Amino acid sequence: MRGYEHNYPDHKRVMNEIMSKKTENILGKGWLTRTRPNRYRITATGLAKAATLGTRQVDTRPRAVFLYEAVKDFALHPVFRSYLKSPEEPRSWIGAAAFLSLSKNDPDILTRQLKNIDAGITDALAWMHETGTDSIRRGDAGQSITREELLKLREFVGILEKRFAVQLNAIRVRSDLK
Repeated sequence: MRGYEHNYPDHKRVMNEIMSKKTENILGKGWLTRTRPNRYRITATGLAKAATLGTRQVDTRPRAVFLYEAVKDFALHPVFRSYLKSPEEPRSWIGAAAFLSLSKNDPDILTRQLKNIDAGITDALAWMHETGTDSIRRGDAGQSITREELLKLREFVGILEKRFAVQLNAIRVRSDLK
């Protein structure tokens, strides 16, 4: 719409924003994921972020569902649950790779997973602080994820980065070779 470009950008401007190389772009923040060329899907983290925009809602259930979805795959992962029982876990790279979904040792997947974990934890903890709750769950069903578990999850990712620094750096080097 001529004269209203700032309020109603054309598709080229939107695509430039999505595909820009800035780390602060929508893909870099983990709000969208590329499914195939010129096709994008909003992530659970993106839905949670969208729920925070605009007018303040009294009902925070939709946002809680999105936040739960953003962290559940990591917080309920068997490797993380084993770590909660025994801090020596995972003892091998196979466990860490399974937790991070690194079947092909792809540097883009590694970067995306680490960003998604951090963003999910940060957003869920902020929501808990805003609402005065100590756990998050998906509706009436499902397992609760507590504030303590989210803090332990953040600690766990830091331990993985130290314990498996050689493997993670080898994957990151592959990104530099592209």
